[in-house]
Amino acid sequence: MESKKKIILITALVAFTVIVLLVSGNNENNNPPVDLTNKKVSTKCVEIPYKEIGSVKTIPVELDGVTLEMIFDTGCGDVLISVLEAQQLYKNGTLNDNDFLGYNQGVTADGSIMVGCEVNLRSVQIGGDDGVRLNNVKATMTDKINAPLLIGNSVFDEMASVEVDNVKKVIRFNKH
Repeated sequence: MESKKKIILITALVAFTVIVLLVSGNNENNNPPVDLTNKKVSTKCVEIPYKEIGSVKTIPVELDGVTLEMIFDTGCGDVLISVLEAQQLYKNGTLNDNDFLGYNQGVTADGSIMVGCEVNLRSVQIGGDDGVRLNNVKATMTDKINAPLLIGNSVFDEMASVEVDNVKKVIRFNKH
């Protein structure tokens, strides 16, 4: 039985390594999205108050016109929604057949491999009309009905910087 656990562990580590190599290979120059040392860079700061639920921070995020309370997760590569949210967006007509892009897989926080459906969100808005708006954001839809709603690095990487102010209880999104 011990050797079976070792095989599973080694398989998971190899899969994780392959995924990390594939993801890290996407950024050819490995530079951040914007050079913050350049004094000519102008940023606009948007402060979003967060709620704490247990040990996680949540913020309201509008996905294709539907506002959801999402977990701010710097360890998540994408936006993660469950099949229930995708169904709601589909029924509203903001997600259609062309927005389902195929399958992808990733590694969850516990090290397990998750297979999901990649979808295109036409609009991700944080902070209302004066906040941050991104178009055509890739998200992962999981078939787990009770999956947490996560907002991750596919959104944060589009910002000049993102910072948490634990004193003011806000998350600052500094736009390019």
